[in-house]
Amino acid sequence: MALRLPTSAEELKTFTALAF
Repeated sequence: MALRLPTSAEELKTFTALAF
């Protein structure tokens, strides 16, 4: 589970994958 906000498009995809 990510405990920080995504800082780029790449991390946004990773964040979304982990969140959902």
